[in-house]
Amino acid sequence: MTDEPLIALGYLRTDLSGAEEQWHSKRLRVLATRWGYEMPLIVTHSDRTLRRTANLLDIVRRMNAVALFVPTVEHLPETAVRALLAELDGVTTLYPEQTYDGYPALPIEGPPIGL
Repeated sequence: MTDEPLIALGYLRTDLSGAEEQWHSKRLRVLATRWGYEMPLIVTHSDRTLRRTANLLDIVRRMNAVALFVPTVEHLPETAVRALLAELDGVTTLYPEQTYDGYPALPIEGPPIGL
């Protein structure tokens, strides 16, 4: 009997990462691997992506992800915070390296939830 790998997804906003997008992607994968996760996908959106929250939640559910890694909290769709923390064991940021596993501990202002 083999153990199923723990799936984590990366998420970043290309408009926020800018020239650092490849570096952020690499660091997200390294951090997830170091913490024992398999990261099959890094979801990328921009400020022009429609329905970011719904899209991200759909991917989290389809991939059976248990964790999400982001460069900073600013990359997260503000309206997704509660929903993400309800779906996942935690959200981990690179800068600062910190894991959030409950709301309202994640320091993001905005509406509580919305798709």
